[in-house]
Amino acid sequence: MITATLQEAKAKLNQLVEKARSGETVVLLRGSEIVAEIRPLSAVDLEVSPRLSDRQAERFWQEVQESASRSFATPVAAVSFLKKAKK
Repeated sequence: MITATLQEAKAKLNQLVEKARSGETVVLLRGSEIVAEIRPLSAVDLEVSPRLSDRQAERFWQEVQESASRSFATPVAAVSFLKKAKK
């Protein structure tokens, strides 16, 4: 495990990132307090589920109330429907 203060990390961030990419655990400290960890991420780690805006959610739930028979297989399908309805 590699530890570095925030000040040290600013000076050698590229090196610390490369260490993390090669499998080292890099822990960042503010004084003696652990505040963060640098670790590699894959594309799977970055998959974010689609989210509705407040306005989209409001319209979605209004549609649900008006037509209980409408259903969507996925959140993406719901968002797509709402975007089409907006036009």
